[in-house]
Amino acid sequence: MNKINLKNINMLRQVLQQYRELTFNSNKFFYYSYGKLDIKIQAILKSSNKTYEDIEDLISIDDLLNISISFDELTILFGCKRIETKTLNNIIKNISNNSSMIINNEFEDETYILFVYKGVTIDRKNKSIHIEFNDDAIRLFENIRTMPFCRIDFEDILNLENKYQMNLYLYALTILRGSEGVITMKIENLRNILGENSVIDDYNFINRFITKPAKEITENNNINLDIHIVRAKSNIKIRVNRLLK
Repeated sequence: MNKINLKNINMLRQVLQQYRELTFNSNKFFYYSYGKLDIKIQAILKSSNKTYEDIEDLISIDDLLNISISFDELTILFGCKRIETKTLNNIIKNISNNSSMIINNEFEDETYILFVYKGVTIDRKNKSIHIEFNDDAIRLFENIRTMPFCRIDFEDILNLENKYQMNLYLYALTILRGSEGVITMKIENLRNILGENSVIDDYNFINRFITKPAKEITENNNINLDIHIVRAKSNIKIRVNRLLK
């Protein structure tokens, strides 16, 4: 694997794991909104016969980086009957505290700070949240344009049930090469990726962060990803398959 691909994969992993320490609902909100933006941009690329290579040409399109999420969507996303004021306040707090991404480029010894949101409007009257992404969001697409199979499926995000599933699902996307992928990683390295602040022993870490969520994701017919785990001493082999819709 060449340096460029390693760089892209490293940066992509950081993007997909950026908000792993947030609450589960806050994590889902960010990746769901980004997933909706991804779907919108892919549709525009397809309709204009363009590819990821042409993505910067889209910046001038009015409303390109704007998406809306209704309160009804949020009830499904969060698994609740109605959106309470407390829930909205927590969303506002997390958006304001986590509106940027920090990406470390170890190959060139650089750190990028990407400002994700340009503006967010909580429209209580019409029961929706309007999000305007910053132009920096395009840089996230530039990072994955050579690996479009890593697309975040917002319908999958809807059906993830806890933060362990979320973190493993997002990491699994970086393993895919086309519709499948496999990687062998040391347990110590997986701790850094999936549970940086976890101090539990290896057995419980593997069960809680890897084996159990992999089984739950694979058995959920509403998630278009299968994840299979094999442990060999201090290594974990992860095989991922994206299911065809």
